[in-house]
Amino acid sequence: MTHPAVIKTAQLVLAGDLQGAEKALAHIAETEGDMALVALLDDVAPKDLLAIMREFDGSRESIVNMVVTPEQFAQAAVLEKRYGEKGHDRLRGMMNAVLYRDESLAYDYLEVLSEKEGGVELLVDYFSDRIDEIL
Repeated sequence: MTHPAVIKTAQLVLAGDLQGAEKALAHIAETEGDMALVALLDDVAPKDLLAIMREFDGSRESIVNMVVTPEQFAQAAVLEKRYGEKGHDRLRGMMNAVLYRDESLAYDYLEVLSEKEGGVELLVDYFSDRIDEIL
């Protein structure tokens, strides 16, 4: 059985109310705790998770970006790479919000991305404007 918050989130995303969808998920964290939200995110469709995550970046924090697991994040990020805008500005913003929130966890997210189909291409795009830093 699907949790009512997952159904509500999907409906709000479909209606274009991404902030409302994020608030519905944030309510779970407030009432049941962060771990309940993490578990619930497994039931949120990757496309819906992506829609919410891409609306928030380092300048506008989201509880979803703060608790998303590496696997959940990788699924959403690969979708953004495949179907998102050509300039990848939203992809970079979304990735920055997750990767820079806790530098000690960044490796875990990058590792899962690198193992996912399409993940290496995503990382190439993400790091393409940071070649000097990498070298």
